[in-house]
Amino acid sequence: MEQSRPSVFDYLDYREFLRESYLHRKTSDRKFSHRFISTHVKASSSGWFGGILNGSTQLTRTFLAPLATLFSLNENEYDHFELLVNYSQSTVISERNRLLKKIVTAKGEGVPLIRKEQFDFFSCWYIPAIRELLFVVPFKGDYKTLGAMLTPKISPEDAKHAIEVLQNLNMISKNSQGRYLPNEETLRKDSRFTSAYWSLYMQTHLDLAKSATESMSVTERDISSVTVSYSDEGYDKASKKIRDLRRELLRISEEDAQKNRVYHCNVQLFPLSKKEKSC
Repeated sequence: MEQSRPSVFDYLDYREFLRESYLHRKTSDRKFSHRFISTHVKASSSGWFGGILNGSTQLTRTFLAPLATLFSLNENEYDHFELLVNYSQSTVISERNRLLKKIVTAKGEGVPLIRKEQFDFFSCWYIPAIRELLFVVPFKGDYKTLGAMLTPKISPEDAKHAIEVLQNLNMISKNSQGRYLPNEETLRKDSRFTSAYWSLYMQTHLDLAKSATESMSVTERDISSVTVSYSDEGYDKASKKIRDLRRELLRISEEDAQKNRVYHCNVQLFPLSKKEKSC
């Protein structure tokens, strides 16, 4: 039985969609090559499509319609494809956030739909911060004061939005004295969220960390870095140490009965070079 062609609605990365669509078409058409595609869309180089797939070349609007025709996309599929391209290539977090919301609420067949409130929790840095802050302050409805306690401070409207999202997700509730409190001590990432959602969430915190290096004294923050070299085995060991550190940080928070401030800890381990090759 012939395998059905990939659906653009199943992807968040347009390059991955193009790669799998190409491989699918290649199985039934041996003449379908990178050179053929580049010629069809009238690109200036025979290696243009390969550059698109590996990320070294940006996909400009000029080539969207020719590619859509080549891969037999209908009108709805083309609109979604264009949305994926704009999202992947945008460098402005607020714009990526806006585009990703449109993507996850699309109604194409196969789209992994996510409740808006669940997406909002991971796209707005201040919502997890507000949740943690409720452990510290006896909040009973003063949104202006609550928002002003964050660094950077947020508006009363944003603070109210955070409380509403947390209530809708059943993450917080009001006790008999009228104070809002989290329902669980520790919150861990939901495995249903893909790396794209998590990446957006992490980007907002990386921006906050950058701001902290400029606006806070060294007595209020602990930000440092180290550059090392590893084998694959060494990387695995280092990754395990980071996982152990996260668990230890959560344990310390759970056992701390005198909490008076909310902190965020970013730990990143990523390659700065390609793997060694003989020269």
